[in-house]
Amino acid sequence: MRAFIAVDLAPELRTKVVALQKELAKSDSGFKMVEKDNLHLTIQFLGDISEDKADEAIESLRGIALPLFTLNFSGVGVFPNEKFVRVVWIACESAELSELAAQVNKKMSRLGLKPDKPFVAHLTIARASRKVEAKAFLEKNSGFILGEQKVENFILKKSELTPNGPVYQDVKEFKLSS
Repeated sequence: MRAFIAVDLAPELRTKVVALQKELAKSDSGFKMVEKDNLHLTIQFLGDISEDKADEAIESLRGIALPLFTLNFSGVGVFPNEKFVRVVWIACESAELSELAAQVNKKMSRLGLKPDKPFVAHLTIARASRKVEAKAFLEKNSGFILGEQKVENFILKKSELTPNGPVYQDVKEFKLSS
């Protein structure tokens, strides 16, 4: 199964993201928007893992103990850079989210599931399918504020790639302590 660990975006923030995505689509048609129901913050991509490895991951992730925390979303950016846009994202800053990512990384590394790149807190909203122009959009939305959400859990998800885009399914939810 193709798997990853994530925090879902709160439903009340999804509508605001969709409005921003519509504005982005007007700036250039070369963007593929992340579906509203698929909006999430990836903590760690695990790749293709066996059912046994997924069970080991679940057992290991149960050992993470963190209090509830709040995420603040503001600002828009791109990966890898403005001259070559592959991903458009909304920034998310939170020491607690970084701590969650560090704990997940440590536990998954013990299982041989090391991240392919360092953790950068962000909410992907679109991917470029070709060379695109986003400079005006980025300048206009540099002060964009999406809002905040309380994080009460994180989730092991599986992803099935289809011709219409990825389909995500929750495998196991892990509650944070209140």
